[in-house]
Amino acid sequence: MTVTKKEIVERVVEKTELPRDFVRDAVDCMFKVMADMLTRGERIEIRGIGSWTVKEVPARIARDPRTGKPVKVKPRKKIRFKMGQTLNKLLNG
Repeated sequence: MTVTKKEIVERVVEKTELPRDFVRDAVDCMFKVMADMLTRGERIEIRGIGSWTVKEVPARIARDPRTGKPVKVKPRKKIRFKMGQTLNKLLNG
């Protein structure tokens, strides 16, 4: 099941009874701040949930699966999420 930002807002509204507009703005702001931090290469850690880091993947030579010819793959960045202990215990008992 995929949970959307709208569903996150709805669940927070149900649990807190805060105004929907306030919660929506807070969730939007939180995600924007997190995205901004990650684009600057900063690490995000939320205790009990986990941490997000940006990993640089170097350029490499790959193989085109259809033709078998070598293909240059440009360097890129990807986000790595490492689950925190509390979340791990909730998921895995």
